[in-house]
Amino acid sequence: MLSLVISDFHGSVEILDPLEKMINESDLDVIFFCGDIVKGHKRGNEWLAAKAENRTPNREKLGIITEKDEDIMYYKKFYDFLDRTNIKVFTIPGNMDAPESLYFETLWRLKKKNINLAHELIYFMEDFALCGFGGEINEDEREDFFVLKYTRDETFFALRKLAYLKKDFVLLTHTPPVCTFDDGRGSTVVNEIIKRYKPKFLFCGHSHQQGKEKIEETIVVNPGALKNGNYATVDLKTGEVRLKSL
Repeated sequence: MLSLVISDFHGSVEILDPLEKMINESDLDVIFFCGDIVKGHKRGNEWLAAKAENRTPNREKLGIITEKDEDIMYYKKFYDFLDRTNIKVFTIPGNMDAPESLYFETLWRLKKKNINLAHELIYFMEDFALCGFGGEINEDEREDFFVLKYTRDETFFALRKLAYLKKDFVLLTHTPPVCTFDDGRGSTVVNEIIKRYKPKFLFCGHSHQQGKEKIEETIVVNPGALKNGNYATVDLKTGEVRLKSL
């Protein structure tokens, strides 16, 4: 079963034509997307500035209000594209895919037949199960408007059903574990998830760094940022990982 693993699109619509050409020339069975469809610069900058200035971030800034239309446009273009491939897609939100309400409402409203939201859900494929948890996983900070940040407790509660799986499974996270290619953005919470639940594969993004590494018995793959033309293919049966660029 050949899978395409992609992450961190960040509104780079110019990459869709070469991506479509690659998909059409490949014999893919499934596509996994590890989050960050939109740019979210206004929200993200306000979040960081407010933290630096020790103040409450302002939701009513004009740029943040108008950025909503841009976000919806990117969601629609990206999901329209993926749906047209007629390949089953599993997706989770990235840390920039905020507000949480807009992300979920837009996806549900679009009603794409090939797009499956994997965040906090479990799906069953031929020989594998699939589960996902998006956003930025961290110890104790929660935010769902300016960026998506989920705490350790929330993450482990959402993934608790993995303990009952009796077959190999793929886990999608946006946040990488602490590893050789995390670029300082890895979370030890993800390392603990690997140790506790032992997924066969963990696909992630966020660091924009391509890489593969075995942690415990889990094959961890970051395809790199799609906005830079990076992606990975993974054979779910043989475990072969190929890191590629368009």
